[in-house]
Amino acid sequence: MKKRIIVIVLTSVMTVMLCTAAAASQMKAAIMFEGNTLDTSALIDGEAVCLPVRDICQLLGYTVLWSDINGARKVTVEKGPDTVVFDLTRQMVTENGHSFSAGTHFGSGIRLISNRTYIDSGLFATVFPVNADYNTWEVLVTLERRAESSVTVSAEVLSSETEYLTATIQYPKLDGLADTTVQSAVNNMLEQAGRDALAAGQQNASDMAASIRDGYTGAVGKCETVFDYMVTYNQNNILSVVMSEYQYAGGAHGGTVQRAYTVDLAKGKVLAFSDLMRQRADYAPYINHAIRREIDRRVETGDLYEFEFAPFSDIGEAPEYYLSYDAVVFYFQEYAYFPYAAGIQEFTVAFDELDGMFAEPYAFLANKGN
Repeated sequence: MKKRIIVIVLTSVMTVMLCTAAAASQMKAAIMFEGNTLDTSALIDGEAVCLPVRDICQLLGYTVLWSDINGARKVTVEKGPDTVVFDLTRQMVTENGHSFSAGTHFGSGIRLISNRTYIDSGLFATVFPVNADYNTWEVLVTLERRAESSVTVSAEVLSSETEYLTATIQYPKLDGLADTTVQSAVNNMLEQAGRDALAAGQQNASDMAASIRDGYTGAVGKCETVFDYMVTYNQNNILSVVMSEYQYAGGAHGGTVQRAYTVDLAKGKVLAFSDLMRQRADYAPYINHAIRREIDRRVETGDLYEFEFAPFSDIGEAPEYYLSYDAVVFYFQEYAYFPYAAGIQEFTVAFDELDGMFAEPYAFLANKGN
């Protein structure tokens, strides 16, 4: 299993979802793996598709261990050098040394239902090399193994604890790439992003200390920096990494900036979205319409508020994006079109919807990214 994971801003830890009483209201879906229907079922809760950890991981050849020590409930999944720990109590995942929040990026997170552990299908497909597709008409989840690039990704960690700053930095490091020159260049870029975040936090702390020395009494607590990442695509010599930087410098709340890098590892090139598309492909109107439709849906259901003075209309010439295993994900920074409380909004456009629009070197993406 190659290291894949973005994340993303660590906010307050979600409480563990113990849903035994609610299980009866959740719909079950059959699971098909490599052409065979399994004896176990997925659970469908609204838009969340939850997969049983033990049954599927054992099928993939992993050893699955459950522990409950002083109320700390964990599931440990192991195979060879790979170890993944799902912490139900803290809603955290630790994959080969990289820790991230399950509940922040994957809405349904980790669940304990009728004494069985389930995780969000998106989380499962990110941690394990398996694609998960849900067919609503057939009420069927289809799982397919995913071939990944030979490059592995490990977590590099920097920490700082001073009077005015708490900083936790996790950035990815590549290994196993045949072209070591490209590997070094990509690693330097990723490391610099993490060190820049730490430097920004240190500057915030220095500014706060100076303000306090000058008699300012409005500072609340201490500065905080959290930098994290997620590898969302690692196939066909293409690597997509999402990096998130949270900075609190005093005041009412902090702010988050998300940056994504999609790298052609064969060329050693960071790909703009336009690099993925044919030069004359008229892709923007389709994508604009898809995002506009989803914004309207979220607004109508009350899940989102859009600024009336600056509504979304166009992705522009250089949209911010990353690749997931089956889609292009476009995202907008805080305050771009929505209030701070909305966070960073993301919108997916499936690869197969862009069939015929990809440039020839990346046309394989239309076939589920394989």
